[in-house]
Parts: sequence; structure tokens; C-alpha cells
Amino acid sequence: MFGHYFHEIFMRSVTRLGAVRKTPGRALSNREHECLALAVHGMTTEDIAIKLEIKSRTVQFHFDSIRTKLGAANRQEAIALAVQSGVVSAY
Repeated sequence: MFGHYFHEIFMRSVTRLGAVRKTPGRALSNREHECLALAVHGMTTEDIAIKLEIKSRTVQFHFDSIRTKLGAANRQEAIALAVQSGVVSAY
């Protein structure tokens, strides 16, 4: 549990500094786009897994890939970046 909170505190400071991406973003796959669009509307990992009829771990794998491709530090930042850039709609 400590590791989770440490990671959040550490990443918050990194994102405040506006750390630059090390790799250029790649296009999201169709499934990554679906996962991201559902998360934008407040669905949890478990909700997304049920909706898409896949395992929760697979959803987490997709979000790992989404974070890498968008250069996001965490899921919340990935969602914010995707909405801001128009990759997904918040409506």
C-alpha cells in the first residue's frame, strides 16, 4: 500500500514539472480506444472487462499500453490527455 501512495506522490511531482515524453506517441489500437472511451465515462477496470467480455487483467494491459503511447504517468492523466487532444470525447 505504501508503494502505491509513494508512486502517486512521486508521479504527481513529475507531472507538475511537465516532464517531456521520451518516445513519440503511437496510434491507439481499436481495443485501447474502446477501453479509454469507456473509462472517460467513469467505468472501472472491472466494468470495462464485463462490457467488452475480456479479463480485468487484459484491460489493465491495455491501459499500460495506452499510458505508454500517450506518455501519461497514470490512468487519470491518460484520460485527460486523450480528451484534451480529441482522441476520445467526454460527452
